Amino acid sequence: YAQRVVESGASAIELWADDERYKEFVSNPFYHQTMHIGGGRMGAAMAAQRPEWELRKLEASAVAAVRALLRGNEALTALDLSPYLLGEARYAAEKAGVSITLRQGSAEELPFDDNAFDAAYSITVLEECNAETALAELRRVVKPGGRVAVVVRGTDLHAWWNMPVPPDIRAKFSLPAQSVSPDGVATARIYSLGLAAGFKPVRMGTYTVSSERTDGPVFAQPETYALSLLSPQEQDAYRAAKEEALAAGTLFMTRGHHCFVGEVT
Repeated sequence: YAQRVVESGASAIELWADDERYKEFVSNPFYHQTMHIGGGRMGAAMAAQRPEWELRKLEASAVAAVRALLRGNEALTALDLSPYLLGEARYAAEKAGVSITLRQGSAEELPFDDNAFDAAYSITVLEECNAETALAELRRVVKPGGRVAVVVRGTDLHAWWNMPVPPDIRAKFSLPAQSVSPDGVATARIYSLGLAAGFKPVRMGTYTVSSERTDGPVFAQPETYALSLLSPQEQDAYRAAKEEALAAGTLFMTRGHHCFVGEVT
């Protein structure tokens, strides 16, 4: 990708926005349903607290914030550690005609004053940082009575690959890659961490999101991991089952997420 930027003289954001892999990513049902968890169900659970507020909402993932649904008088501030992703978010926001305040910073040290926001939410961020510190920071910057929503990948939740693969082979790859930092969280432990951080629980639960397209990275990346766990003979059985499901038009994959909404007391 860096080579393409150098050769073309264009920015990485411009190249990515015109790349078929990017278009597949942002149009994939998995992407939008994940955003719906944060900006829809979880957002509704947060906003229901104070209908009269002019909400100031913090989203600790700039790319996700661009896809969040803005309603009424909400003002959205998005934070990301990566300047590259902030650039992508800025480009996408401009293309969508959405006004978002973008800030660079770490979830472990939010660059905001105490009680700065009415609500905050984070989507698949706490896997990559110190989750306890990030939860404490989210609690610090949200006003008393406000709500914080957190979504993390469920590496302890079995994925469902809708293909007629033999059960003994399915058992080898149904758990997703255990991709989480040493101090991060990508399991049901998020619920106990939320309570330990001092939040009053509002909603806790798991959500399954689906990926129906199989010709892009959203499907290909976990598939590559799954195949790495199988023997050559098992890989052949997997591919045969995939082709059968593709021919029948029934192939899809689901992934699980853990979701916690808490009120600041």
